[in-house]
Amino acid sequence: MNIVITGGTRGIGFALAKQFLLKGHIVVISGTTTESAKKAVLELNSNRVFGFKCKVESINEVEALYSFAEENLKTIDIWINNAGINQPQKLFSKLKYNEYKKVIDVDLLGLMNGTNVALSNMTNHGYGYIYNMEGLGSDGRIAPGSIVYGTAKRAVRYFTISVAKEVGKSGVCIGRISPGMVLTEFLLKNVENNTPESNRIKKVFNILADKPEVVTSYLSKKILKNTKNNSYIAWLTTPKIIFRFLTAFRRKNRFFKTV
Repeated sequence: MNIVITGGTRGIGFALAKQFLLKGHIVVISGTTTESAKKAVLELNSNRVFGFKCKVESINEVEALYSFAEENLKTIDIWINNAGINQPQKLFSKLKYNEYKKVIDVDLLGLMNGTNVALSNMTNHGYGYIYNMEGLGSDGRIAPGSIVYGTAKRAVRYFTISVAKEVGKSGVCIGRISPGMVLTEFLLKNVENNTPESNRIKKVFNILADKPEVVTSYLSKKILKNTKNNSYIAWLTTPKIIFRFLTAFRRKNRFFKTV
């Protein structure tokens, strides 16, 4: 399989790229700078990975990413819209315009750009899989201090399901990926201090969070096996959440020491 992952230079995207490479596939990853893309390629240490600079909020750069991938891979089987940023952990009234605009531009507009470019090209070939990354807020849960990010992710779910219905039986399949809580830099920024709120979050992370390689090993297998349109691939399912809270005593201080 030939696979493109936006935002693949770190976090979940990087871990997914590593899993696909371990399974023998060819991967193109993108980062916001040429330097970050080159660094990630070196770390992945494979002759089956390519890096490219792409700011997904720019449609021109996304189109350039697709062209680069086609030049190097010839065909693109799977396109994963993973690139995303978090918002400053503040109430909305405390956010500046540029702070919340940036989140929407990257997490929603960027994902829509990726879907549009991949879909238009894949439709011409009559084949391909596009996956959009969900996150906190996709299911409608509200988390104070994260409502802009959550708003973007809620829109991602609506958008992806809607586009999946639009494409129908065109040969292109659209799906959603829900990784749950993954211990990446993206998530760990919430526990950098020792406030009571940070301590509460650490307790939740001990129960529900997982290491990137654990989550992406599962997700990559499901992505490669999927043949359905409007698919939903989730790691942290409701039954799993319930079980983990019922057995929370086994996970005390699993990643963080708490009081």
